[in-house]
Amino acid sequence: MASAINEENNEENNLHMAAQGGHLGMVQFLINNGATVDLQDNNDITPLHIAALNGHLEVVEYLIIHNANPNLQENNHGHTPLHVAALNGHLGMVEYLITHNATVDLQDNHGKTSLHRAAQAGYLEVVQCLINNGATVDLQDNDGKTPLYIAAEEGRLEVIQCLITNGAKLDLKDNKG
Repeated sequence: MASAINEENNEENNLHMAAQGGHLGMVQFLINNGATVDLQDNNDITPLHIAALNGHLEVVEYLIIHNANPNLQENNHGHTPLHVAALNGHLGMVEYLITHNATVDLQDNHGKTSLHRAAQAGYLEVVQCLINNGATVDLQDNDGKTPLYIAAEEGRLEVIQCLITNGAKLDLKDNKG
């Protein structure tokens, strides 16, 4: 039965689809009947990525309780569930993932952390949460850009103020100088 439950269909399996829709009962049923919690689709996306992206906290909690790995990176951008939760402003999700061993400063394929992504999107409370949980405010991405640089590019004044208040350096240069 487990092989049928894990069977791929259009690059996603049943657990991916249940996680996307936030269908906790279906997620529970599938896992209790042998679904692989961290099964990755063709892009290495897990059900945890999908639930975090869509803000389904109860599904994320259930997946984590059943040993889903919060630090798996998908292969398109190298995002973790924490990256996608931060980029989409899901504060409760960010808090939960951090308290369940998500690595705050894990960098994606572009060298960006969850703090870069939250600063880019302008989610002040998420930025503050990440900083409060040890995010490095001056970590530079592959282009030498810090979260402050990215927030400035996007015109995120409140985020800029928060980063500076929390020690972000004003004189760091990107790779272009």
